[in-house]
Parts: sequence; C-alpha cells; structure tokens
Amino acid sequence: MGKEQDLGSLVLTEEAAAYLKTRYEKEGIASKDGVYELRFGVAAGGCAGWEYVLEPYERAREGDSEFFFSDFGVRISVDERSFQFLQGLPNGDIEFVHF
Repeated sequence: MGKEQDLGSLVLTEEAAAYLKTRYEKEGIASKDGVYELRFGVAAGGCAGWEYVLEPYERAREGDSEFFFSDFGVRISVDERSFQFLQGLPNGDIEFVHF
C-alpha cells in the first residue's frame, strides 16, 4: 500500500485521493483553492440495508464533522448520523479498489 494520512477516526490513502481528484477533473468539478471536497454519508439501500454515498459538496452543514487531509488536498465532510458508520469501515480507511 502507498502513503496514507491518518486523522484518527478516518484514514485516506494516496490512491483514494488520486482517484478522487482524477474523477473530479473528468467530471469538471473544480477544486477550491487546490482542495477537493467530498461528503461521506449513508443512505437506505444496498443488500445490507445501507449503502455508502460519496459526493462533492459546496460547504459543510451544521453538525458535520470535517476531516482535512492536508497531505493530499482533500477535505471530507461527514454528517452526524453517518459519522457512526465510519466506525464500521475496516480500520476506518477510505481506499480505492478497482474491480
């Protein structure tokens, strides 16, 4: 595995950050002062009843937790309800895996 940045509750790998940036650029989503912003959430659906939702966002909402991965120029916002689901991620990692 390559470089990663650990912020305690959440870990972002270099590969995941690179994928996010490439995806945003292909979709024409601009960074804000060199920072790519992503919202992490959960929604009803999927086989287990929940699915992870990752989407661009304009600004954090009241009650959101924000994680700024300065090594990669990525900010991730997580709403209060979804924050508990971070505990269910393996090692709290957000990793890009290509199938």
